[in-house]
Amino acid sequence: MQRSEVAVFQEKQALEAAAVQSGLYGPASVAPHAMIAEKVGHILLLPKEGRREEADRLLDLSDWGEETEPDMSHFDGCQPR
Repeated sequence: MQRSEVAVFQEKQALEAAAVQSGLYGPASVAPHAMIAEKVGHILLLPKEGRREEADRLLDLSDWGEETEPDMSHFDGCQPR
C-alpha cells in the first residue's frame, strides 16, 4: 500500500520534532570544570618538563577539521509562515 505524501511528511515532521526535543532537553555529555582545568594544567606544565613537542601535539587544532555549514537542504522549497 502506497503512503500519501502528507502521511510521509507528517511522520518526518514528528521524527524531526523528537530529535529537536532530544537535542535541547536530552542528556548531554559534559566534563566537570575541575577535570578540564586539571588536563589543561598538565599540558601547560609539559614544556617546563622539557616535553614541548608533546604539549604542541596535544594543543594542535589543525586535525579537528574545518567548520562547515550544516546541511539545510531539507528546507529547500519551504515557505515562511
